[in-house]
Amino acid sequence: MGNCLSRQYETPFHIEQTGYNIYSIEELAYYLYHYTAMIDRDFFTEELAAYVEQVLGKRMVAQRMRELMHQKDSVADLILLLVKSADYFDEIELVSLQKKLDERKGESELEKARDRVKALEQLEKYIQAAECCSDILEHAPKHEATPEFLAEMTGELGSIYGKMLKFHAAEAAFRKSMSIYPTPEVRKKMVYLLLIQGRDAEILDFREEFGLTEPVVRECERQFQKTRKIYRETKPSEPPGVEKLKAEYRKENGYH
Repeated sequence: MGNCLSRQYETPFHIEQTGYNIYSIEELAYYLYHYTAMIDRDFFTEELAAYVEQVLGKRMVAQRMRELMHQKDSVADLILLLVKSADYFDEIELVSLQKKLDERKGESELEKARDRVKALEQLEKYIQAAECCSDILEHAPKHEATPEFLAEMTGELGSIYGKMLKFHAAEAAFRKSMSIYPTPEVRKKMVYLLLIQGRDAEILDFREEFGLTEPVVRECERQFQKTRKIYRETKPSEPPGVEKLKAEYRKENGYH
């Protein structure tokens, strides 16, 4: 990665999809490099070109942007143009980016949408990720969406709900996923979900319902206890009264 950084400007470019503000050409390049799954043709607007030209002072880059924006299938070229213009990434990193972009050209629209969901999760934009995932499941063409893909995305939706602490919705999504195409990964997620809620007694019924073996359950329990131990040892202290509020929430929502 290059070490030469330009100045940061007071006027940011706001990326509406993620809520990020960009203050320099390096920050823009960093965003494009690491979150290519988020980038489509709609990202490259005249507003962005004007920002690159007028605020960042990259007149030639903005001019080339506008030329590419009028061409078909130019997203990869636009990404490379802006990333290279920052002089921030080294040659090996640029080759890696080119390879990633080439691979994306061979992906279907459903696969690109799936990658976008995972990128939103990585950014902890769980509401947007859930909306994107739900949109895929609702509008995916039947002739393209295999049972395996639908099960994967439904399970992913369950994971997102879990991160949002919407445990009932997460369980419903996991169960639906397993009814479409059961996979070991989603079975394990369901076990973790039960453990998180303190519903250990229900795991036996779940094992019988979905054919989960005892060794797998035991491994999930070990991993859960290990993670919980680390969390308890490292978590910051909570303000007074928080534990009481949690207990009341669990009681009101049927958790034990």
